[in-house]
Amino acid sequence: MEQPSGPLVRSLRDLGLDPSQVETFLRGEAVVYQLPTQGEAGIAMIQLAGIRLRSGIIEINDVGGGVKDFLVFRGRSEVVARALGASELELFGGAVINQKLESLLLRRGFQRGEDTVPEDLGGGTMEILIPGLLTDRTRGIIGMDDFSEYEKMRDSGSSPKQVHEAGKADGLDPITLIRLLRKVFNLTYIDAKKAIGAAEWFDARPLIRVGSTAQWEVFGPEENTFLMEAIVASIEGGMARLERIKKYRLDGDKFVEVLLEGPDHGEIAVSDLERPLVERLEAAFRVLNEPARIQH
Repeated sequence: MEQPSGPLVRSLRDLGLDPSQVETFLRGEAVVYQLPTQGEAGIAMIQLAGIRLRSGIIEINDVGGGVKDFLVFRGRSEVVARALGASELELFGGAVINQKLESLLLRRGFQRGEDTVPEDLGGGTMEILIPGLLTDRTRGIIGMDDFSEYEKMRDSGSSPKQVHEAGKADGLDPITLIRLLRKVFNLTYIDAKKAIGAAEWFDARPLIRVGSTAQWEVFGPEENTFLMEAIVASIEGGMARLERIKKYRLDGDKFVEVLLEGPDHGEIAVSDLERPLVERLEAAFRVLNEPARIQH
């Protein structure tokens, strides 16, 4: 195999792949990896299929920061596609169990298809919405992990969510946690995500309180996307007084701070800052759903 270029390896590492996963991907295999976010690590998958790079988010839990995570992920996927010389980039989301998000994407013209659940997540097949939404329909084959201690918890009456929390406290990564629930409780991929409350993550509202950092998006002309960030100085009458406002522009695969036009303080309704991710994605969709840009 031809030696991979430095930019390609760096772009894969930036996306979240560790060195062994980079090697696996370069061998032509699908890779499931931990996705870095502003909050808890998510789960993502990447695969090169002929001239098409497939890159998707399978699980994410970042209340308040999810839109930034999606946009950065998109940009980094485009960088990988360019480094590979891929002609097409298919961006997808995985195992969508939030009905509002599913309805949003179906309204945007997503088509149903079928794909494979990676073995790291328990194997089997899954229904997808192209270019996105993975919906597992089978139980698949689980690997040879030793989950005997968690099976004892199950036999003692612990729920899947309690076992998930125990595994998390033991230091298991998000990918292993999904595999754990599927094996111990014989769950489908979708049911495993439902058991840990993943459907509610997209509806959860960020907690806005004095001293916290608030984020919101501004979508400007010429497809410019800006992320606004500020400190909540006080809250009164449903309005949050903000200080140290900063403005960032989406520049490829990262947000870069730009000059703030106007004062670095102001007020905004708390309800606007507490919008759940599914509502913020609705506003961002013209950016997230436009054809992926691969400029060589």
